[in-house]
Amino acid sequence: IEHHGHLARLARLQALLGDSGRAQSLVAEALSLATPAEYTAQVVAELAGALDDRMQLRLSSARDRLERRARDPRLETVPMRVQADLAAELGMVWLELEDLPAAGRELARCRDLYSRAQVEVSIPMTACMVGNARLDLREGRPSDAEELLLPLAASWERVNREGTGRGEVLFWLARAEAA
Repeated sequence: IEHHGHLARLARLQALLGDSGRAQSLVAEALSLATPAEYTAQVVAELAGALDDRMQLRLSSARDRLERRARDPRLETVPMRVQADLAAELGMVWLELEDLPAAGRELARCRDLYSRAQVEVSIPMTACMVGNARLDLREGRPSDAEELLLPLAASWERVNREGTGRGEVLFWLARAEAA
């Protein structure tokens, strides 16, 4: 399983670097190595592929692969943090597709799952918190968006000032403050 996890992390990194071909190749390799019993590894690999799809604006592909996993009853066997990551990524895809009700459902789900898993606001929650803040802004609640993003911005400041995720958080925080 550890090798699959390494491949999925590499795929995620390649997606963030914009190397879609390499990202999708790593996802395919991770999925081919994962046995049916290694469902969490499959979900983590699919998440990397969906992130790459979203970054490359292949939104229907991202939605389809995430929806397929979200509807699978085995998802309940996956750690809550991974379930939350899936809901966050799916929420971001729905936001990009302009389906605010679907985005709202998934983004509320990721917040609930992170809360139940007792995950503090931190860098791994970036997609969930940014997605929720973007939804708050779309629905005319800039102070709610700001409240979500301030602790996340502080986490990025402490841990990785140069991270690209920090720029995304600061961008949406500026939008919230300007509203």
